Amino acid sequence: MLLTSTICLAGGDYTWVWQNPLPKGQYPASVSAADSTHVWAVGVGGAILFYNGTTLSRQSSGTTYNLFGVHALDATHVWAVGDAGTILYYNGTSWTQQGIGVTPYDIEAVWAADATHVWAVCDANGFTDATILFYNGSSWSVQYTYPSGGLVDISGYDANNVWAVDCQTHYYNGTSWQVVNAGGGPGNHDPYMVSACGPSDIWSITWWGEVLKSSNGGVTWESTGLYDYWPVNISALSNSNVRVVGWDGKISYYDGTIWTAQTSGTTADLYDVCTLNATNIYSVGAEKFLFSGGSTWTARTGGTTENLNAVSAISQDSVWAVGANGTVAHTTNGGQVWAPQTFPTGAHLNGVSALNSTFAWAVGWNAALTRGELVGYHGTWDSVWSIANIAINGVSMATTKLGWAVGASGYFFKFTVTGPNEKWTASVFSAYPNLYGVCALGTYAWLVGEAGGSAGAPIPPTVALPGIYPRYRGGPGP
Repeated sequence: MLLTSTICLAGGDYTWVWQNPLPKGQYPASVSAADSTHVWAVGVGGAILFYNGTTLSRQSSGTTYNLFGVHALDATHVWAVGDAGTILYYNGTSWTQQGIGVTPYDIEAVWAADATHVWAVCDANGFTDATILFYNGSSWSVQYTYPSGGLVDISGYDANNVWAVDCQTHYYNGTSWQVVNAGGGPGNHDPYMVSACGPSDIWSITWWGEVLKSSNGGVTWESTGLYDYWPVNISALSNSNVRVVGWDGKISYYDGTIWTAQTSGTTADLYDVCTLNATNIYSVGAEKFLFSGGSTWTARTGGTTENLNAVSAISQDSVWAVGANGTVAHTTNGGQVWAPQTFPTGAHLNGVSALNSTFAWAVGWNAALTRGELVGYHGTWDSVWSIANIAINGVSMATTKLGWAVGASGYFFKFTVTGPNEKWTASVFSAYPNLYGVCALGTYAWLVGEAGGSAGAPIPPTVALPGIYPRYRGGPGP
């Protein structure tokens, strides 16, 4: 389904953006796991992906600003940060904005020790006015500034041991911030990404791709032997469980003694890694969401990968899409999140027409039962009509009391309502072997089919044919 704001096809005054399947079209910059069934990734265009341990889905962020950092404290305390001072908070149900106006700067990263000790970092232009924001459980404020430097990342061990970096190393001891390493020392040990695993043990990556370790809280840094072009981000669970990810899908693991390359299964660039524990590790990058149980990495996906054949919208927010094997997806927010809907059959769906939030029809071919099907939606997909041996290819509803569908062998179908009962009847245009499309407007309709055949309306009255098996709303029918 080519329906987040990353891969785009534009022309004139429109832009096409990719919405399904996931993570296609997504460029998550950061990932954080509260537990193995609550994992979030954030990225370009305000995209937020949620992983429940099985599949990916999108959550509505309420913003189109790029998001650069996310930290999940638990399933009901999650923060995401990004462009133009954007701070978002997830309470277990929805995302809302926090800290409005606290800074105009792009916020690069966020880290939480607990629900009343949360920090985020930003700066003016990458080089000046480094700023650390603090959340006390009720409001955000500026806690620290450093005019002659910038800040890119932040990590901590607890509320009394927190580090922020970008060449300089800044340390918070529970009371105040101070620069413990000014950077630019021997070997240009200038960290820009940081991961803490103890009260004095922290790991980092330099701007030059060197992986560093400090055993004294960042006062001094030492090389760990990995120095290459590709490292982008780092996650240290302990001094003997460290992972680095980066360009070209490269991943390396440190066991306390040596670095070992791990096969990611992709050559796509990877931007972040999160180690929840020894058997739950996550990495994200260009159209990728990866999971590892410790050594082997596999891709995780979401949405549907079934072929989708038709789409119908009742507004810019509410849209249905249908496809193979009874697949129905519905969005109520313009495609930020596509939710599957339960469909009563496994038909290959060729068409859908929706008029309001509780009225739609989908049509198709059920190969297992060798019949065409027309299935109605009235808050749920609850009404099934069928005709043997005739595939149904398209549907268009003029009103909630009049509609048309078309199918193989010249069949067309008329929808009417008498009292509480809905009814489909069938007729045949013998001149057209197969009809593929229909458009209804008021009492008029147009049908198209093979060999360029078309028929204009008003269409003659239909005649009920044997072999159509209705199920009526509100009762069993006559």
